[in-house]
Amino acid sequence: MILYLMGPYNLHLGQANQILLLFAAASKFMPVVGAFIADSYLGRFLSVGLGSAVSFLLRSLRF
Repeated sequence: MILYLMGPYNLHLGQANQILLLFAAASKFMPVVGAFIADSYLGRFLSVGLGSAVSFLLRSLRF
């Protein structure tokens, strides 16, 4: 991804590293935000139940 940011986007190495760092931090932090939102609107057990059902359905459709 660094090479892609430095190639077509003509960013310097420092800028490309900063964008990649922010992307990695956001991708690690957003599940926590999503969990708080899901727990506050759906409740803990309904969130876990719906997540398990969707995960099971998607996995069963792949095979």
